[in-house]
Amino acid sequence: MKRHVHSVCEDIFRNLCDDLGEGTTSTRCVMIRQHLRNCKNCTDLVQRLQKTIELYRHYPTPKMPLKNRQNLFRILKIRPR
Repeated sequence: MKRHVHSVCEDIFRNLCDDLGEGTTSTRCVMIRQHLRNCKNCTDLVQRLQKTIELYRHYPTPKMPLKNRQNLFRILKIRPR
């Protein structure tokens, strides 16, 4: 398993607070930081998300038949490009 890198946690924390429109010292962000430090489930989730992103960046986009692609977009309710 990959070693946990705390600088990555700090980046995620800053981005999360930015997305919430809050400063990193706001009450809400302080509570989030405390939770993230003590919650193994959240730590595990972040690590899995990082691994998923790494895999998506590493491997090429798979080819999909047009009919399947259209069905997928219909189910997800998004417009194809």
